[in-house]
Amino acid sequence: MKQHLLARCVILWHTCFFRHFLVQAGSPQPHPSGVVRASSPLQFSSPQAHKFTVPTKLPQMDFEIDPSYAGLIDISKSPHEQAKMFFWFIPTQSSIGANDLTLWSNGGPGCSSMIGAFQENGPIMWDPGRIKGVKNPLQEHSLPSFGSSWHTRSSMLYVDHPVGVGYSVGNVVIENEIQVADYLCRFLLAWLKVFPEMAGKNFYLAGESYAGMYLSYTAAAIHANKHQLPLSLQGLLLIDAVFSDSLLQEQVPLYTFVEKHKNTFKFDERLMAKLNETDKRCGYSEYLHKVSQSTPDQHLVYPSRGLLPELTLVCLESTATSTQNPKQVKPQCNIVTMVGGYQPKDEPPSFARIPDLVSDTSTIQKEKKETLSFKLTSIFRSPPDYVPSNIMWKKNFDYALDTFLTYFDMIDVKDAFNISGERKWHACMPSSDKSVRGCFLMCDGSGQLSLFPNGDQSSPPALTVLPEVIKKNKRTILAQGSLDAILFMDGTKLALQNLTWDGATGFQSPIEQRFSLGGKPAGRYNTERGLTYVEVDDSGHKLPHDKPDAALQIFAFLLGQLGSLSSPE
Repeated sequence: MKQHLLARCVILWHTCFFRHFLVQAGSPQPHPSGVVRASSPLQFSSPQAHKFTVPTKLPQMDFEIDPSYAGLIDISKSPHEQAKMFFWFIPTQSSIGANDLTLWSNGGPGCSSMIGAFQENGPIMWDPGRIKGVKNPLQEHSLPSFGSSWHTRSSMLYVDHPVGVGYSVGNVVIENEIQVADYLCRFLLAWLKVFPEMAGKNFYLAGESYAGMYLSYTAAAIHANKHQLPLSLQGLLLIDAVFSDSLLQEQVPLYTFVEKHKNTFKFDERLMAKLNETDKRCGYSEYLHKVSQSTPDQHLVYPSRGLLPELTLVCLESTATSTQNPKQVKPQCNIVTMVGGYQPKDEPPSFARIPDLVSDTSTIQKEKKETLSFKLTSIFRSPPDYVPSNIMWKKNFDYALDTFLTYFDMIDVKDAFNISGERKWHACMPSSDKSVRGCFLMCDGSGQLSLFPNGDQSSPPALTVLPEVIKKNKRTILAQGSLDAILFMDGTKLALQNLTWDGATGFQSPIEQRFSLGGKPAGRYNTERGLTYVEVDDSGHKLPHDKPDAALQIFAFLLGQLGSLSSPE
């Protein structure tokens, strides 16, 4: 009952907001290189649009990209509020996606979507360790005649949000996902004033990691106010996403994953014994297998047996007022913290945050208690010889020499993206509160924490808005990499089997339909009642980077350009 009431309050809040909102878009100065006009099929006639043009040859790049637009749009709603949101808009040059617009968001919380644009699915690929970007190439098994940049299938809109992330600036304090969604919807309204030709397009939301929180609530807001926002929301794609509580997605599956990949992790006997003892005492693997009938090829029971029983023995009651933090994991059952805080014998402490460009991670967890709220972290020591976003990667370069981290602070780069001032760009904002695991807390210049200063006060979307979003979307997709050690595949599947949508709980049939690329198996999927779950072999947390051809195929399916993942032709 509480969940339904909260979802209803979310919708009512958004409805009231849209009825009173009026915004004026920002107007940067024309770029010195002149106007860059989009070629067919999209043309933009607004004088303001031309002021946002980006040169087709960016600084330090020895190739050209398609015409694009970028800059800050003012979405302040009062004289005392400062809120400007950065975007990079890349119109498609293909007629096949001329009627489609996709907003991409990275997660964190607090990570710039330019990570996605430059390291995952944009026209430029700047891998970790590469000294400069290269043009995102045609992949050997990509869909016919298309590259792995997603703008070959849809116009792409990369947005730095919430306010304060990346190039975006402001003095607002974000406490919950309702506010995140409101500011993003406010941005879209303002953005459409600059690019009115995009009004009425088929609209899609796509993102990864903590964007599962952001975009689920944003989709709910858009559906609730479809008459106020002139975009036709069709679907939602969440990649290795936060959508349920961390107990199911992190704690329960951790030991099973570590044991399966122990030859990669190479933890010593002391740690493995401690993890095994903790797992047995707290009942994590037993819980996973009781509700899943584990076999070599199938981890979960289909159909679902209904809502999963609570793991009451591992939780402490909490007096927290947040709807997302009703309980805390007992210190002796916090297996995530045990791995994150582990230090081998005879080795000096060496805890450091894994670099921003690798994954949406936070500082290593050091607190005694772990709330059920989902604030992402790397669970492993840094620097390891692998990275948790994909455990098969090997760290064979010096992150300190990676120029990606400084590229967006260069004056000519800021000029190219129509950014003025001395604002320092961060791939992911560092935490200002080391006691809050994974919560990227940002300051507004006065020292006030501006993003989730008390933790995200919203409940996971699986408990609130996601079921209704699935019902209203034409397609909703959750994609998961099998080698992700930040959000585990078994945890995602477990959480899905605990999700009730369209009159039933979980999937009724196993995840066993195969899809292939170039004649080779690439993963498994299932679609029921408007929801598709797809798991991709040998991919980690950043699917579009690890398996760009698979990601492009999933994206084309989201757009309705493919009838089935099993029949890409």
